[in-house]
Amino acid sequence: MNTRRALSRWMFSDTRILAIDLVALLFLFGCGVIGWVDFFHSKGWTPDGMQYQTGIDLVRNGRSPYEQAVFPYPPTIAVLGAWIAGILGNDRFLTLFRYVNFLGGCAAVWGSVLLIRTTGLLKLLIALLGIAFLPALGDGLETDNLSTLAAGLSIMGLAFWQRLPVLMGIVLGFGLALKPIALAGLFALAAHRNPLFRRNRLATSLAAFGSAGLLVLLEPSALPSALLQPSVQSAVTDWASAVQNVSLFRVMSSFGFLVPPIHILLAVVLVTVVYVRTRPLNLVQFLCVALASSLLSLPIVWQHTLLLITPVAFIATALAFEDFIKTRKKAKGPGGRNQRLRSLSQLLFVASGSKILLEANAFGVLANWHPVVNGVAHLVPITTLFLLTAFVVRKEDRRQEEIRA
Repeated sequence: MNTRRALSRWMFSDTRILAIDLVALLFLFGCGVIGWVDFFHSKGWTPDGMQYQTGIDLVRNGRSPYEQAVFPYPPTIAVLGAWIAGILGNDRFLTLFRYVNFLGGCAAVWGSVLLIRTTGLLKLLIALLGIAFLPALGDGLETDNLSTLAAGLSIMGLAFWQRLPVLMGIVLGFGLALKPIALAGLFALAAHRNPLFRRNRLATSLAAFGSAGLLVLLEPSALPSALLQPSVQSAVTDWASAVQNVSLFRVMSSFGFLVPPIHILLAVVLVTVVYVRTRPLNLVQFLCVALASSLLSLPIVWQHTLLLITPVAFIATALAFEDFIKTRKKAKGPGGRNQRLRSLSQLLFVASGSKILLEANAFGVLANWHPVVNGVAHLVPITTLFLLTAFVVRKEDRRQEEIRA
């Protein structure tokens, strides 16, 4: 009976927390719509959105979306878009797309503050600032790029999988079917060694793989047709080698190593799987590792793609600030002054690193420099991502040791 009561209390508490998160998400969405409403109702796609529309038009005419010169996406957006546009019309579909894309961006921002240990009001304030000022979010909306929605679905799926495993698996799978920017994160989840949530992990992984597969295969003939297109064939080898961006693939290309993108994806996934199998990670550590590995596995990382690793920047900064506050309160005397100084320096370094991550696209515009110089510049945000992820893992390890002590 006591066990049953405890389980009931836990389920009630969990449901209440999820309801609060949903209300907060809708509040962020409502506030953001006020600033973006004119753009949402403006006519005509921006360049990225035109690729979706071209694919949609081809599907509606019974053809493959991959017949256009560049369509580097799963067929899901073209197939679903063709169905919705057939009902609503192209203009209404465009408006709906922008609202849903922004909702995904709000989910990404809220997911970035979700695991920070502070009051709900402060989380909401940080999220509002993110909605207003995050470059990745603004860029994703202005370019009508699906990375905004895909990042939001991926972050929420990887952050909530312990609470609602099947539903979050479907959410994660939907994001991957639209744009598989968190594919490495899904493999990390499937291999994650966490004995407390083994069933939840398996349920989430199976739901994600299943839903992504079903959505990608809504039009079974699309994928075979993609394999016949020159643009898709070149993407398997070195399609992105000349594209200025801050991906690991671009760094290697700058140094003269033309490794096929699929090989980099497989290498990153293998290293990540070995790591998450080697040691258990709590939810904060796992989220940062999964998102960092996902970004590192991509052949192209634009400004809007950086929304995917916003949780790493936010969580690392929050942990450094938390450490600074503790040190300032406890450290006394001359020795304490040195501790406070080190803690402040740490906070400044972490905050600067987080700024580098959020503005990483600035390192990808040195197109007129020597390739080696470009490679070194592009390596800065990638190294920063690795260091901040390691910082989060180390701080969380120390925190758990303090709790056990």
